[in-house]
Amino acid sequence: MLPGLADGADGIGHGTAVAGIALHGLTEEWLQSDALAPFARLLSIRVLNDKNEFPNALWVKALLEAVEHAAERGCRVINISIGDRDGAMVDRRATRAAALLDQIARERALVLVVPTGNVEDPREYMLEGPSARADYVRAALASDATTLLDPAPAALALTVGGLGAGGSLKLGEYPLGIADAPSANTRRGPGIARGIKPELAAPAGTVSTSDDLGFRDRDPLKLVVLSHQPDELFTRAKGTSFAAPVIARVATAVQAQYPDASSPLIRALVLQASAATAFDEALLPAGTETERLRSRVHMVGHGTPTVDGARFSRADRVVLVAEGVLEVDKVVLYEFPVPTSVLETGGLRTIDLAVCFDPLTQYRRKDYIGSRLFPYVFFGQTVESIKAVLAEADIAELEAEDEEVAEPVSGTLGSLKPLTFRPSTAMSSDSANIMMRWKRSHRLDAALPPVAHLAIRSSSRWSSPGTKDPFAVALALGHNRSDIDLHAELRARIDLEVELDVEVELDA
Repeated sequence: MLPGLADGADGIGHGTAVAGIALHGLTEEWLQSDALAPFARLLSIRVLNDKNEFPNALWVKALLEAVEHAAERGCRVINISIGDRDGAMVDRRATRAAALLDQIARERALVLVVPTGNVEDPREYMLEGPSARADYVRAALASDATTLLDPAPAALALTVGGLGAGGSLKLGEYPLGIADAPSANTRRGPGIARGIKPELAAPAGTVSTSDDLGFRDRDPLKLVVLSHQPDELFTRAKGTSFAAPVIARVATAVQAQYPDASSPLIRALVLQASAATAFDEALLPAGTETERLRSRVHMVGHGTPTVDGARFSRADRVVLVAEGVLEVDKVVLYEFPVPTSVLETGGLRTIDLAVCFDPLTQYRRKDYIGSRLFPYVFFGQTVESIKAVLAEADIAELEAEDEEVAEPVSGTLGSLKPLTFRPSTAMSSDSANIMMRWKRSHRLDAALPPVAHLAIRSSSRWSSPGTKDPFAVALALGHNRSDIDLHAELRARIDLEVELDVEVELDA
């Protein structure tokens, strides 16, 4: 509790609802499972008054004091379900609280989870009427009234957008965002300097629309959350404040499973466990495949992770991990095993690649992040050929705010043919939390050696030579055929504790 608040009690119910989700998950899920046990103890620090507002104008200082206090008490995963309506992003620049949270996240090795913030009324960015259901996502992406609220732009934090909900409504009423589709109240990216934000999404509730009544709050479209009232156990609420603790709970589960994991590794394991949301592509603006993908991730990120997917491998999906520090303007190269079934059989083969790191940041710089990472995966190439090209690659700097980030163009990178991931390396390289997917449904060349290489190139923007950024990789190999056991194949080739081995580090 901070000065200016009468006591530590929850006068409005916001903190109780957030805490309940962080401990047990979404209420509907744990009611069906006879309550889900928490993965950790909860430390709750009250920073908002009974109107869900900061008690004084020095709210950023109060927030930092709360995070510092939590860190000093041993907290490593910290959920921050707040948003400053006076601190919306402008021109893709850093916001004040976000910049300070990035500094403390790197210094304290914390995993911070924050919501995008809410649009209180969809009328802020679109008109009521028959077209609202079809147009609300396009309207949100086009409006300056829907940008991220401070501290959501924090580059090192996991930022969480809101998904809608289904429910029984009156005849002629419809949800603005069914389950897996963006909520009409969520906010959208991009983040600082085109970084992908939000990275993830979770249920947040939404509003209804009808030709006669316009936009309305309806209980069936809200989340069931724990109540702070002594005479009731549950109540209803909506907002991205309640999406964030869904993700914080997954991060806490990872930290509990692997207590020595670094902050970047926890974030990477959460990201690789996300499943893309399956909302109607017709809701997105027209454009190229890349433009539409950018629109999708700036509404719902890479999807929603599962607890088990973040903590464990399974027969059809094996997760390989690595962590360490990477000096700016250097390359780290990993060799990892590829099961022969991935090369020789049909079916859908996948690689989910998450790369997270803790770069230096500067609030007043347009190029906010001090360095970028460029990951590539190669099949059928030698270490020598990859090393020669990436050591000489020329990564063009971002010269204008609206230009696409260039990928390495010198040497013969094109002839090396790295795997085509979505989002691409170019689209992802302005983010501190990178998540990319590769899919293939037809056979690869069975003559290829059963190994592949992951190369990660660091490129300095303004970080000084010798700067070392903590980073981590979580790479998941998947196969959709039930008769194939990827885990058993890999266990036969490497140790039971599956971990990537560093092959070589080379100067840029």
